[in-house]
Amino acid sequence: MKRAVFYCRVSTNHLEQKQSLENQTTFFNNFLDNNNDYVRVPFVGQLSRHDGTDEPRESYYSDEGLTATKTNFKNRRAFNQMIKDAHAKKFDIIFVKSLSRFSRSLETTVKVLKDLKEINVAVFFDDLKINSLDSSSEFMINMFSSIHQEDSRIKSDSVSFGIKRANESGKWTFKPPYGYQKIEGHLYLCPNESKVVKQIFDWYLNESMGVQTISKKLDSMGIMTRSGKAWIPSTVAKVLNNQICTGKMQMGKTRKIDINRNTSRKTTQEEQIIINNEELRIISDEMFTAVQLEKEERMKRQNTFSHVSKQRENQTDVYVSGSRFSSKNLLSNLFYCGNCNSVMKRRKNYQNKNDVEPTYHYICTTYQIKGSHACVSNRIQESKLRLLLNEEIKRKQQEDLTDNLNTIIETQYNLENQTEEVERLNSEVSKLKKRRVNLNTMRADGELSKEEHNESLAVLNEELTELEQKLQIKLNLQLEIDKLKEKYEEFIATLKSIKEDNLSNALLKKVISSIHITTLDEEIFTQLDEPTGISVYWRFMDLFEEDVIDMSVKLWNKKYEDSLTDEQKEERERKMDEFLSKYPDNPFD
Repeated sequence: MKRAVFYCRVSTNHLEQKQSLENQTTFFNNFLDNNNDYVRVPFVGQLSRHDGTDEPRESYYSDEGLTATKTNFKNRRAFNQMIKDAHAKKFDIIFVKSLSRFSRSLETTVKVLKDLKEINVAVFFDDLKINSLDSSSEFMINMFSSIHQEDSRIKSDSVSFGIKRANESGKWTFKPPYGYQKIEGHLYLCPNESKVVKQIFDWYLNESMGVQTISKKLDSMGIMTRSGKAWIPSTVAKVLNNQICTGKMQMGKTRKIDINRNTSRKTTQEEQIIINNEELRIISDEMFTAVQLEKEERMKRQNTFSHVSKQRENQTDVYVSGSRFSSKNLLSNLFYCGNCNSVMKRRKNYQNKNDVEPTYHYICTTYQIKGSHACVSNRIQESKLRLLLNEEIKRKQQEDLTDNLNTIIETQYNLENQTEEVERLNSEVSKLKKRRVNLNTMRADGELSKEEHNESLAVLNEELTELEQKLQIKLNLQLEIDKLKEKYEEFIATLKSIKEDNLSNALLKKVISSIHITTLDEEIFTQLDEPTGISVYWRFMDLFEEDVIDMSVKLWNKKYEDSLTDEQKEERERKMDEFLSKYPDNPFD
């Protein structure tokens, strides 16, 4: 007698599918009980559920709620265990109710049956009455596998079409993201969760917390994820990455290419379904954009590789600063060594018995780990650093930064004759609207025929639409500039609010991009032009101040170039040629 097992599978957890699984199990149990040609195999078998749990079974393997369309069937744990046991020679034949229960992928069916045939293990398909070891069975199995595979593709296309139509009507066909709930296919704000989402964005942007700090804070407050689990950094990151919190529903980001191979591709933005729903907004577009920029900047600060100055030959083994983002101390992720660009770490000073509170200093990480051959000893007491930093902040607070604002406006927006152009366009639009009223009056009075009226009206409407579009562009430009001015006022207010008694890491990161300290006492640094002390690299709203200065220089050069006449430009070129002719070796090459 042959040792026999059977395999059952259903693709969902629905009640009718579970009943189908029970029917398959009952059918084969009765079959084996009433057939003397086969014997059950004790202590062999497994039931695998969709929730990830497994239970032992006797003489059969069963996958509950797991699909058979994919060539990668790693999730079909009972199936995989059955194949493993087959190779261990624990049974001789596998009974399956139908070919589609075994697999809907031709590629999978052919591969698995070939492997089983090599070890002389048969698979009997009850619907086809075919034994895989029979020489005549291969053609029939391949043909019906192809049919089942094509059937899966057609069903998949039909489902995808239905999902697309549902998405186009504003329905959300996925699990609702954190902060939202789904009612009858539509998304709605979840009041409690949306407050948490807003708080996460605020902590990240305004309190300079990292995702790990935020996850710990949420846990300490007793706030769990929707599944009742503790927050982890990746879960917080998903909230910060999800654009739906701005009310933008973006669906169809991927498209299934082959249901049987489980292959997909990313879609273009034109192929995606994008619906803006203000009722779903939790945060502003400006805050979402600011958070994405902040993430990029924090990534740049991490894993930075900085070599020693060129004056140090054969000494490029500088410490790599790859620490995670932090806001724990006043200068976390802000303070760097000006000699080698690695992080300045905060360390506690040696304490005497009479010291009431501990004091701290900052030291170059490269020097601390690699020694003086890698970087000059660069350290500073925290108390002295705070004094220097306060002086720099006070100096910055006295500066007039409106030139920076004007540079950005002139560089990014074309404001030439802006006011006059808006007035002109408004006047033209008003005239065309009056002409349209006159045309309608003339038609009503019988002065124009229907054809003449329609023809004239079509031309007028085309001109009017074009003018209104130009006017809207100009008005939108002014709105953008007004928003920029508001951001400038907020930035200045933040800068002015900084005092000695309210210094914090979050506040400093809003106005400072980095702080560098340079030690020039060593002989190898005497050639450097940089002065000893600290250098503060400032922010200016969403930009670095150095970038704004570069923009200003380019703008000035452009204005100067535009102011020159053709004769002046020719004279300049003549003098340059004359100068270069005196020097065969071009000093500018």
